[in-house]
Amino acid sequence: AFLYAEAVSCPLIQSRVKEFDRFLLKMKDKNYSKPEDMTDILGLRVVCYVLSDIPTVSDLIESTFNVGWENSVDKFKELKEKRRMGYRGRNYVVTLKSGPENMKLIPFEIQVRTLLDYAWGEIEHDQNYKLFEKYPQDSDIPRRFDALAGALETLDYAFDSLSKETKQYANEITNKIKNGELDIIPISPISVQEFLIWKFGDVPGLKRVFVRPEQVMSDLT
Repeated sequence: AFLYAEAVSCPLIQSRVKEFDRFLLKMKDKNYSKPEDMTDILGLRVVCYVLSDIPTVSDLIESTFNVGWENSVDKFKELKEKRRMGYRGRNYVVTLKSGPENMKLIPFEIQVRTLLDYAWGEIEHDQNYKLFEKYPQDSDIPRRFDALAGALETLDYAFDSLSKETKQYANEITNKIKNGELDIIPISPISVQEFLIWKFGDVPGLKRVFVRPEQVMSDLT
């Protein structure tokens, strides 16, 4: 709902609840004394189109929920420090800021990643992680998965660059609108959209009305 209200377009939002038998097994393995000790009973995944969308989504998460920083991880930062390839994303452990009186707030996990990183992660987890111990020592399959991660990361930066150029074009139209240069702006879907966002986008909950229909539909799925 908070992504929709801010007209943030995401191609995929997933949720899952840990199966009861896996819940019981983890309670036993980790010696948890109460359910709220477990941080991933409920998991959400927010998949962004490009890298520059991640800070926007992250800011919304951090302002909407109470973040347990001691259990949250920024994989972008970790990989940069280690100069490694692999899973990229931000994993938050959060709780609601408020709830029904006397109700214990159970922490849950929110993953934020790009669409390309999501694709790599799903394939890598299914084909590599589950079978890792079965590969012969001389197999180069794990190395090739790492190479693929590097290739997709390069594509991520390329798509992000194109996205920023597109937004820059829209910003130039917005600046002309703000300066009253309406007579030199061609009427197009982009110029009309930017005009409506500039004119009415600061009205709470109204900004989403002016984004493209396909963006609204992706926010609702």
